[in-house]
Amino acid sequence: MLLALTLDLSSQSGSLLSGRVVNPEGAPVPRMVVKLHAAGSATSVEALTDAEGRYTFRNVAPGRYAVEASHDEHRATYLRQWFGHDEPAPMFSGPPRYDIEVTPATDRPGLDITVRRAVSIEGRVMGPFGEPMADVTVTISRADGRQIFARPAQTDDLGAYRLYGLAPGRYRVCADVRERLEDGGDPIPLPMAPSCHPAALKPADAADVSLSTRDVTGVDIAVQRLGGRTISGSVTDASGAPVDGAWISIHPVQFDMNVSASVRSRAGVFSVSGLLPGRYSVVASTGNAPPGFGSDAASRERGSATADVTAVDASGVHVKTALPRVLTGRIVFDGAAPRPAGILKIVLRPTEEARAGIMGTWPAVAARVDGTFELGGVYSVPSVLDVTGLPAGWAVARITLNDAEVTWRNVDYTAPPRARVDVFLTSNVSSPVVRVINERDEPVVNARIVATPKDPAFWRTGLRWIEATTRPDGTVALPSMVPGDYLLAALSLEDAMTLLRDRDRLDELASFATAVRLDRGEPRLSLPLARLPEKK
Repeated sequence: MLLALTLDLSSQSGSLLSGRVVNPEGAPVPRMVVKLHAAGSATSVEALTDAEGRYTFRNVAPGRYAVEASHDEHRATYLRQWFGHDEPAPMFSGPPRYDIEVTPATDRPGLDITVRRAVSIEGRVMGPFGEPMADVTVTISRADGRQIFARPAQTDDLGAYRLYGLAPGRYRVCADVRERLEDGGDPIPLPMAPSCHPAALKPADAADVSLSTRDVTGVDIAVQRLGGRTISGSVTDASGAPVDGAWISIHPVQFDMNVSASVRSRAGVFSVSGLLPGRYSVVASTGNAPPGFGSDAASRERGSATADVTAVDASGVHVKTALPRVLTGRIVFDGAAPRPAGILKIVLRPTEEARAGIMGTWPAVAARVDGTFELGGVYSVPSVLDVTGLPAGWAVARITLNDAEVTWRNVDYTAPPRARVDVFLTSNVSSPVVRVINERDEPVVNARIVATPKDPAFWRTGLRWIEATTRPDGTVALPSMVPGDYLLAALSLEDAMTLLRDRDRLDELASFATAVRLDRGEPRLSLPLARLPEKK
């Protein structure tokens, strides 16, 4: 039973707060629970909307407050909503801010809240031979990786499920069929893999399920059998001798795959079975203990390779280990301006394939006052060299390795016997100001910008995620870039995070990004809000 008052936030000489709860068409929504939260308090006052959707809080003491509307128990028709916010509120979240200010003897009418109807996803889970699967747990996750508190569903005897109480957005739906319970309660492993709609072995390959204002049906899941893939190969040290007892770690390149393995080599050979189809990073490390367990990293030899078992097993995978190297280099400033102040840091970012098996932080070091640097812990791993901490108005013009240009390229910096890196910075840059607009030429708030060189060869390695979001007028100042041809895309937070998690989507950049030519100075651009294409 709801109580009209659960906390004394009021005083007899206080103010009155009132408003209505309505749907997007303006119709009243009765029997919604409206809560008044005071800043600095963990509890709240509750009221119930009447037949006209009205609610009232009387004798409210001066202070700052937040108001939310939600259902009572056992209803899930509408989504939880905070006053003053466009997006529905996540379940169990606290007030995003306290933007209602109550002053003595001043009433606050008109605190209306528009709630949106919750939507659902329905479908069936079918076995490898097309038979319905009962008692299978079906889960849902956001494509962009943000956490949601959605209840899983359980399939019935026809294999049917229903996920409800969902907000509009882009989702992935998966069935977990790794085991079932015996009559006695003990789990029995099944020869089947967790599968996602429509028939994917991992969430990254699942099709998007997009929800807007209506329920979606027919989201069926075809459960796949375990692939039983095998990766086998050999390990040699820097001298070419087989390594006995090397630690072999196998990690999926796509982080949402839940199958990884570890084994030690015998007389320089290894084999790992029972893997799901996909691409893997194979990392070999010498030493008496697993990497990261108190052993000195500087005395370890390490190497890596990649293996693709999407279609067939991978045999003959060779990993050559070596001690880490020290990379020396310098920062070179152009002569157009004095050297800027700031902390410049050189960072080596491994390729996506190698990154999956690398634990800990990536090699990084701050440049000395004279611009030189020595970067230790550099292994034979293809990496992209980057510079952070650049002052405003400066950008990386080019990077060379022994006088060969390697800007935005994956390079093994240990390959040359003696490696010298030069990083050239320039103040002759483009500092664009972008205005993001919708199809009605209206400014878009809170859009995220991504930028990459126009050349497809650098879409992955040269991608820049602009941390700033667009202001109320739709504008955002981008970091300084070297003048040239780029692809820019303005995305919603959901789409930007989806692209960040699923880097294979970068191959689609040309379909939603805008090609621009950035000239020197502060060019002003208009950029349409793009939509990440649906993944089929």
